[in-house]
Amino acid sequence: MTDQAKFVAIDVMGGEHRTEAYGKKNPDATVPCLELDNGTHIAVCNAVIEYINATFDGPTLTGTTPKERPHISMMNARAEAGLLYAVGAYFHHAIPELG
Repeated sequence: MTDQAKFVAIDVMGGEHRTEAYGKKNPDATVPCLELDNGTHIAVCNAVIEYINATFDGPTLTGTTPKERPHISMMNARAEAGLLYAVGAYFHHAIPELG
């Protein structure tokens, strides 16, 4: 897939995700944000993963069996709740420029 996509770094520490230009792509001002060739934008990790799974050939990112699918979903939710939200809250409160 990497030969079919262009990866663009976003300077989160510099507040690039909070600019008006980025806000037009993703009003939630979050990363990642997938921009399609037709100008559509898909934000939120799970939504991006669903799009990639449905669009590209190769191994699935969300499991193939009734046991794998909920396990992957559970681990993703744990990562978001236990790590990403905590890190986000820390930076929101510890670095005034990001709040």
